[in-house]
Amino acid sequence: MPLDLITRLTESVNWDVLLIEADGARRLPFKAPKDHEPVIPPETSLVVPVVGMDVLGQPLDEEHVY
Repeated sequence: MPLDLITRLTESVNWDVLLIEADGARRLPFKAPKDHEPVIPPETSLVVPVVGMDVLGQPLDEEHVY
């Protein structure tokens, strides 16, 4: 989603919450961000990282981490 679209949405709609789910982890339980990630809009007030519980106790390898 382009950052300018998020800005336009937050400026034009009277919402209390705009929730954006941005996975891109190829259905793996854990994702380590690349150098250009994450792109977080400046209007963001809260970021909630989410990790799949099935990665606990597993090695941090290509089978479990994107």
